[in-house]
Amino acid sequence: MLLSAGIKLPKEIFVHGYITSDGQKMSKSVGNVIDPSEVIKKYGADALRYFLLRESPSAHDLDFSWKVFEERYNSDLANDLGNLVNRVMVMANRYAVKIRNPKSEIRNKQQIVNSKWLKLIEEFKFDEALKIIWKDVREANNYIEKNKPWELANGKKQIANSQKLNKIFEQLYEKLQGTSYKLKIFLPDTSRKIEFQLKSFKPEPLFPRIK
Repeated sequence: MLLSAGIKLPKEIFVHGYITSDGQKMSKSVGNVIDPSEVIKKYGADALRYFLLRESPSAHDLDFSWKVFEERYNSDLANDLGNLVNRVMVMANRYAVKIRNPKSEIRNKQQIVNSKWLKLIEEFKFDEALKIIWKDVREANNYIEKNKPWELANGKKQIANSQKLNKIFEQLYEKLQGTSYKLKIFLPDTSRKIEFQLKSFKPEPLFPRIK
């Protein structure tokens, strides 16, 4: 069809594996069909995208279960990423920090072009590419715990340590910029929300925790 239409043929074709439900092939008669619109309505499209891309290698079969999905949602999206963005935005407002790092976005993009992360995407290893992003997210959360900005901002210490406090948030700001940039192709809505918060400094929950 492409040849007859005069359209250039693709050099490679990527085919993902099957999606099963609780270890079984999805079947209306069995009643184990997962309706993606139901997942999206309850948790959002980005949450479903993340699970499908992260849970198993791209060319392998993936087994969907609500239990595993919700565990991954709470652990990775709500606790790791959502908590990181919210903590940075809330503290930046509370401590009135000033971000003076306009070149960080350019630096992030230059680093990404020559990164292992980009090579994994070119090889369709989306689960491994997401693992690299989440490694950065967890490192950023650990960076907060290690540097304890709330102690620097405690009373008179905030004035004495304002330069150090600002430096901590410049580092976190740059880390969030890099995370947002890398997430664009995987979680576009989430990436846009992070970018908005980085510009507006208005905290907004990304992924409300499932109880």
